[in-house]
Amino acid sequence: MKRALIILTAGLLLIAAMASANPGHRGGGMDKPGYGMRHHQDGMNRGAGVILRVADEIGLSDAQKAKITSMMKEFGMDRIDMKAELDKAQLELKHMRLNEASEADVLAQMDKVGELRTELRKAGYSHRQAVKNVLTDEQLDKLDELRQERREGRANKSRGDGHGKRMNKTPGQGNGPRADMNQDCLRW
Repeated sequence: MKRALIILTAGLLLIAAMASANPGHRGGGMDKPGYGMRHHQDGMNRGAGVILRVADEIGLSDAQKAKITSMMKEFGMDRIDMKAELDKAQLELKHMRLNEASEADVLAQMDKVGELRTELRKAGYSHRQAVKNVLTDEQLDKLDELRQERREGRANKSRGDGHGKRMNKTPGQGNGPRADMNQDCLRW
């Protein structure tokens, strides 16, 4: 019985160690900097990347494409630096907790982590708004149409053979945690 308890404890510690070894990979939780920002591993913004992939369909000019590409690169570089600073602060917090630092020091480090996380989210929001401002109203409307078509295609695909009904009645809104948010802020 004692041996089984030791093995179970060791297994749980191993699982905990593996989970904490990669703190940036949490499956899309609110504390993950990518939440709502949609970044690739290289720091590029997927939202702007989508715009470039549908550039011909929404009628982007060469100048708009060049501007968005430049903005993506600049933000990607800045984001990498910000994310590295956040990762370092999180690692420092982890070590402070393990080494039983004073409560005041741990709380101060938690504040620092929270501030860095907020800065990263604000930067992502500002980047999305700046890219959005490169587009004309007509291009934004066309982008919304394409997004709606994609949503409907996914909804139809998930229904399989036609069984099941869409749970929401409002066009353009999903069933996820952000379904009740103003759609203007999720325009692309």
